[in-house]
Amino acid sequence: MTDNKVPRIRFKGFTDDWEQRKLSTLIRKPITDGPHETPQLLTSGIPFISVEAIHDGIIDLKKCRGYISEYDDERFKQKYIPEIGDVFFTKAATIGRVAVVEKLGFNIWSPIGAIKPDFSKTRSKYLYYFLQTDSIMKEALLGSNSSSQYNLSMDTIENFTINIPKSINEQVEVSKILTNLDNLITLHQSKYDKLITIKKSMIEKMFPKKSFKIPEIRFKGFTDDWEQRKVEEIGDNFSTSNLSYADLTDDGKYKCVLYGDLYTKFKERIFDVKSRTNTEATEVEINDILFPTSTTVDNISLIAPSCVNQEKIRVGGDLFGIRPYKNINGNFVSYCINNFMPVKYSFAKQAQGLTIVHLQYNSIMIPTIDEQKKMSQLFINIDNLITLHQRKIEKLNIIKKSMLDKMFV
Repeated sequence: MTDNKVPRIRFKGFTDDWEQRKLSTLIRKPITDGPHETPQLLTSGIPFISVEAIHDGIIDLKKCRGYISEYDDERFKQKYIPEIGDVFFTKAATIGRVAVVEKLGFNIWSPIGAIKPDFSKTRSKYLYYFLQTDSIMKEALLGSNSSSQYNLSMDTIENFTINIPKSINEQVEVSKILTNLDNLITLHQSKYDKLITIKKSMIEKMFPKKSFKIPEIRFKGFTDDWEQRKVEEIGDNFSTSNLSYADLTDDGKYKCVLYGDLYTKFKERIFDVKSRTNTEATEVEINDILFPTSTTVDNISLIAPSCVNQEKIRVGGDLFGIRPYKNINGNFVSYCINNFMPVKYSFAKQAQGLTIVHLQYNSIMIPTIDEQKKMSQLFINIDNLITLHQRKIEKLNIIKKSMLDKMFV
């Protein structure tokens, strides 16, 4: 633990040294946990939660392990009764997840340690945030007593070294600013989740279902039936040259994309390319569609085409491409194949050792080029909003990590 007695940054008006205390001195009674037995789980009743229900600081009863009877609930409460303000710390399997009890109506299993703060000495939120610091996680990992799976004893948790301000008011102020950050993260996460749901719903309704020639919803002014086109009718195919990670260099002459980037960096569209190479690899054009030809996962994951949205890009590796005809929008094709599951599954059936030969007999429904462009732009706009909130979440989490590092001793 650090020898410092004050944090690097703190609120104005607080000058006293912080104290080092064992967690056991800040709680009302010894830490306890739920039953070590696995009760009979029911389809309804009282939620019975374990590690998977604790994430992002909340207790998600929808992710409970199952439900228990009132009889088992009362029986288990002879050991532990949940109360508002209890702090949960996961101590087995995935250790270090933390949450504060804000609502009742559940019971817990043994992988969760339940901490009841002494409110005359500390606050639930303060402990909640301190238990997320690197210093506590190091103690937790060192205290794990299993070589095959992390498992903390109750004594180990009670002996955590907690650095704490003498002033309850300073604890409250530290917790308040971190809570505000968490609220912002939650806000952007909620917007991100809603946009993902909206995109999924739009995909399902804007592409025709099997045996239909028009989608459930479409833009005003479009009434023509969609046409079924085989992949070989979408455009001309081409192969790509060899290009590997060994060919990458920070000061390379060309921006480039490797086949693995289609899984890790890009989804439906290739843009904002950062990697560079000096290798004279295949140059692609805007609107080209690139397909990976190998994967280490499964056939479904192999169906991951990306449309080129940036000029002067070199590509190579386990890839082949399609250069669409003028009446085909590459982004439309990519969004359709990646997201519309009936099409994705039909492509996956022939995906082993994927090549253009395997795909040429597959087909997708195609509207007019104007409708393709309209639909593509809608999905691009949704994706831009998704990316915006994703980046804000990432930035806020970095800020939070920095605050946890600098606002605690």
